[in-house]
Amino acid sequence: MLPTTTMDYFAFYGPFAVLFVALFYWTLRTYTHREELHRKEMDKLRAELEEQSRYHYEVLTKFSEKYDSVILEIRDIRTQLEWKRGKSL
Repeated sequence: MLPTTTMDYFAFYGPFAVLFVALFYWTLRTYTHREELHRKEMDKLRAELEEQSRYHYEVLTKFSEKYDSVILEIRDIRTQLEWKRGKSL
């Protein structure tokens, strides 16, 4: 049974149009809410990553400050070992 008049057309397809508009509106509203939650979570993750990066930078900076003194100690130990080996031969 296909609609033959304009009133029959709206009576037949009207509920589907209302349902479509209602679902479309609901989808847009939930999408906006999800997007807001996603942005908050991304901001939180960015802040955590920035904090971790700052911590790693501090650790690497401290390590680089000690690197030269560690290398000098290793060279000194190597020199002493080579001297003891040469003396024992």
